[in-house]
Amino acid sequence: MNMRDLWKEEFSRIRDAGFSEVDGFILRDGAWTEESLQEWREVWAGNSAKIEALINHVHVARLFWQSGEDLDARDVIVAGKLIQQSWAETLRDQHPDKNIVVEFDESLPDDGWLGDLQVTAYVEEDR
Repeated sequence: MNMRDLWKEEFSRIRDAGFSEVDGFILRDGAWTEESLQEWREVWAGNSAKIEALINHVHVARLFWQSGEDLDARDVIVAGKLIQQSWAETLRDQHPDKNIVVEFDESLPDDGWLGDLQVTAYVEEDR
């Protein structure tokens, strides 16, 4: 399998991610362990939205790094928007009773570093 095919496979895996409810959190499948969840509970003093946002985030540019191709900001932004849209639809279907925010800030940093562009999801509510 060539690098471009690996990129497509990884992009599809992230774009089509599932989410599960775990101890009251909505978490991206495969993005956490019991140990990491416990650590983030301690660090964020149980703040559910911050814990979910941290566990449920993905740095979009990382999907491109192994492809061996030069990063183009437009490609990263399009991929981020596609992930955002897919996650929002999945979360709305899987958890219609929850107000889940899926964010992607496509603003490019002043230094042009694309590695900080990320998609994240969290439940917006007081718990």
